[in-house]
Amino acid sequence: TGWENGPLGYPTTDEVCGLRNGGCYQTYQDGSIHWTSATGAHATHGAIGERWASQNWEQGPLGYPTSDEIATGTGSYQMFEGGAIIWTANGSRTEAITMNSSGLTPTQQDYLRQALPAAVAESQQYGVPVSVALGQSILESGWGGSTLSSRYNNYFGIKCSTSSPYQSGCINMGSGEYLHSSYQIISSSFRTYGSRTDSFLDHGYFLTHNSRYGGAFAHTDDPDRFIREVARAGYATDPNYTQKVINLMNAYNLYQYDI
Repeated sequence: TGWENGPLGYPTTDEVCGLRNGGCYQTYQDGSIHWTSATGAHATHGAIGERWASQNWEQGPLGYPTSDEIATGTGSYQMFEGGAIIWTANGSRTEAITMNSSGLTPTQQDYLRQALPAAVAESQQYGVPVSVALGQSILESGWGGSTLSSRYNNYFGIKCSTSSPYQSGCINMGSGEYLHSSYQIISSSFRTYGSRTDSFLDHGYFLTHNSRYGGAFAHTDDPDRFIREVARAGYATDPNYTQKVINLMNAYNLYQYDI
C-alpha cells in the first residue's frame, strides 16, 4: 500500500495472531491489515474501516475482508466474507451490505456470495440497482449453472452484435428465444469474458451505452420500475421477462442488497 507513505502510515503494533479461524492482524496509524489463510491479507482504513470496526471486526456478520478497497467512479467499496461495505463520495455515505443466506440452498448461497461483489461493482460504476443485476443474472444463468455462464462467464446472455471493452471474445451457441410468440432454439453469437465481474460490468456498460435503455436510469431507486423499463426497451424476447425477474427479486429479497 506504499509503506509509511500509503493510507495506513506506520505500524503501531507487532503482528497479533489467535483471532477467529486462525487469523492475524497488525494495526497502523490509520488502519489495519487482517489475514487468514483462506482470505489472504487485506487492509482496511478510513470510513470503510470504521464501519467494519463498528460491526465488531471479524467477529461481526461481515467476517474478514476478502479484498482491498476498490475505487469506482462514485466512491469505493470493499468485499468481506459475508458481504460488502460501500462508501459513496456524494454525501460521504457509508453502507454495509450483509449477505443473507436464509432460505437459500448451498448452491444458491455460493452463487450469491460470488455474484454480490460483481453486482456491487456494476452498481457503483454504472448505477444499475444491485437487486436488478442479481435478479437478471440468476434468471439468465440459472444460478450460474448454464454452459454460457459456467464456461464463458456470460451471466446476462449479451450477444456479439456489438462489442465492448469488457468482452474477451465470442462463442456461437444455441439459445431459447421467443419469435412471433413461439419459443425456439436458435444459434447466436454470445460475448465471452475473463471473469464474472467483467460480465457484470459489461451488463452495466451495455445498458448505459444503448440509448433505448436511458429511461430506466430515471428509476434507479425503484428496481421494479427499472427492470420494467429495460424489458420494455427490448432487452429480452420473453414476454414474461419482467415478471420473472421481479419474482426472483421478491422470492430472495434481493432488494436488501441495493446501495
